[in-house]
Amino acid sequence: MRRYRRAGFILLGVLTAALAGLAASEARRDTTPPKLYIEAPQRAEAGTPAQLTVTADEPVTYRIGYDGTERTKVTQDWTLTLTTVAGSNPVTIEATDGSGNRTEEQAVLQGVPAPDVQVTARRELRAGDPLGVHVAWRPDGAGVTGVSVAFDGKPAHVLDTGGGAEAIVPVALSTAPGTYPLTVTVTDEFGFTHGTTTDIQVTPLVGSVETIHLDPQVAATDTPEAWAIEQKALGAAFAESVATPQWQQPFEIPIAGVTSAGFGSARRYQPGGPVSYHTGLDLAVPEGTPIHAANDGTVLLARELPISGNVVAIDHGDHVVSLYFHQSKILVQAGQKVTRGEVIGLAGTTGLSTGPHLHWEMRVDGVPTNPLAWVGHVFP
Repeated sequence: MRRYRRAGFILLGVLTAALAGLAASEARRDTTPPKLYIEAPQRAEAGTPAQLTVTADEPVTYRIGYDGTERTKVTQDWTLTLTTVAGSNPVTIEATDGSGNRTEEQAVLQGVPAPDVQVTARRELRAGDPLGVHVAWRPDGAGVTGVSVAFDGKPAHVLDTGGGAEAIVPVALSTAPGTYPLTVTVTDEFGFTHGTTTDIQVTPLVGSVETIHLDPQVAATDTPEAWAIEQKALGAAFAESVATPQWQQPFEIPIAGVTSAGFGSARRYQPGGPVSYHTGLDLAVPEGTPIHAANDGTVLLARELPISGNVVAIDHGDHVVSLYFHQSKILVQAGQKVTRGEVIGLAGTTGLSTGPHLHWEMRVDGVPTNPLAWVGHVFP
């Protein structure tokens, strides 16, 4: 009997020890869910790749779902690329460790549409015309960080209008007839570029060559040295034009006169001499007729020059400058603010001139453009 009792105590002790060991083992089993660290963009352009990086504090089995698809991988660090879909869509992330502990997280990826660039511009114009370019994009799309406009590969100044952009391209008088590309490129907030190209047809200016007979005393002013002085003074004035437009109303013709020479007309000053092209509009008027500013702006230049005579240059901003030549008297000074219609001088025949008239120019980036293309328009 004692022998059986002793065996019972031994068995009880073994069972107790086994239960104690099992309890200790159960206590040591991992019950802590894995910790996750997620790197994902909140916004991306719809249809483009978006990179997601997820990191756990231990190796896990990942299950990642997005847009109705699911991917699985056993690893600790996982970087994968998702194709962004439009709208606000969740990315579900589930990680399970070797002990069966599971962690679930969710990130939301906003897929925004591309800017969808729209360009408005004349498709046909004559050499010397200013080309106004309007650029717009959808307001609910990706934000735009940069816009470039180029005509035949030559960049133009671009003005941000808030929700859009504008550019005035000076198509030079020397532009040969033909088709030229107008290229607009937009860079969005994600660094993607969206470009569009429009064909612009340029037609020639048509007209015969006129021979102008100058008084010998007037002709004596037409020298290379005089032109050098002229170009230096005007070039310095054009360089001071500000980027911000100073005008809000349509441009108006500065004087009521008879057109004696049109823009772009071909001329020579002696029989058989070289042909040049008229860079402005000549309006014949009696001497002393008041000259009005074509629009609001700031006077850049008000002085006498050998070819232009008494000249006034007005900066309208956005690299647009108007010029008024051959005045008998200047009534404004450099730095002065003027308003549309304000009298800036009196017509005359100073400089290289055959009679009282106003030679009026409209230049963009220093390039002459057809003045009549501006009359009645806020934007050409």
